[in-house]
Amino acid sequence: MEAIIKKHYTLLARVFLAVALTTMTVLGLMPPEHIPLSDWNDKLQHIIAFVILAFLIDASWPETELNWKKALALLGYGLLLEVLQGFTDYRELSGLDLLADAAGIGLYAVTSPLFRKIPVINWRWNRCFSQN
Repeated sequence: MEAIIKKHYTLLARVFLAVALTTMTVLGLMPPEHIPLSDWNDKLQHIIAFVILAFLIDASWPETELNWKKALALLGYGLLLEVLQGFTDYRELSGLDLLADAAGIGLYAVTSPLFRKIPVINWRWNRCFSQN
């Protein structure tokens, strides 16, 4: 029974991760005037987005805690998005955005013990997910 639960939650987390990455890519390459909530603080948007991505990548492969491989994959995605923005006429590559991405990943790493207390998402840390 635990294997079935693990499989479904992991699959759901991976679907949400794919949707989040696709949505972020589209929004990240869209002209700023067409982006909803574009008047929000840009760095805060990056931090929030990467906290969410860090949770989703962590939940997508629950056999291991958030580690340097998962964090590096997310930072690589952030760098790729920044490079792609540099090729547009209406966006620019920003090292500060990449730093905000890293801050979001770090914030998730620091606050994940709090996430373990939220019933809706604490399945990620249940014993059936941490054992093979």
